[in-house]
Amino acid sequence: MNLTFFNGRLSNFGKKETMKSRYLLLLLLGCFAFGQVGIPTKTLWQKDLPKGFHFSGQFFKGLQWTDAHGDNALFLTETGIYESGAHKNAELFAYHFINGAMQPDWTVYDGEKDCPVDVEASFTGSAIAITDLDADGVSEVWLVYKMACRGDVSPRAMKIIMYECTQKYAMRGEEKLIMGEQVTGGEYELDAAFKTAPRTIRDYAVKQWKRYAKWRL
Repeated sequence: MNLTFFNGRLSNFGKKETMKSRYLLLLLLGCFAFGQVGIPTKTLWQKDLPKGFHFSGQFFKGLQWTDAHGDNALFLTETGIYESGAHKNAELFAYHFINGAMQPDWTVYDGEKDCPVDVEASFTGSAIAITDLDADGVSEVWLVYKMACRGDVSPRAMKIIMYECTQKYAMRGEEKLIMGEQVTGGEYELDAAFKTAPRTIRDYAVKQWKRYAKWRL
């Protein structure tokens, strides 16, 4: 698969009418392979970052896939921990590009800044997913990450962010901290977009939360 598209040139997928037929084939394969409508992806690397676009942080993960809208590219970056005076910071970023555009059609930024104690902001790499749960031909992009500014053992903030086109969905709360028989945290709140989303999407979000929120000590 030609990835020169991500450096500002057109890919070899051809015209839009062939994109739709190619997507339908991938969708059928995804149904058989995943048991749900998961979209096959290809790994991207730092060298595939669009030339001339300024990215914050260090490269963490990249994915490429095709849906009814064409060629998609997702890049995730993290700053790690860095200091500013006596305080610490940690930030993360996500950038989504469509059809070879040199500017993202949506971005995610979050993090902890000016923290006087231990700080963290990091993606959960295994939870990053591309789906089409509502079978409308348009991909859903799922991001899961955790953040903390703390000087003790307490639950970290956790978020699930999903994008379908440029529509953002957010699920916010804190991880479930399990210490022996004691359980702390685990609560979450769906935003208005998630509350009105199709049932299949809401169910997937809750399933992902329950899977990745657990933290055992």
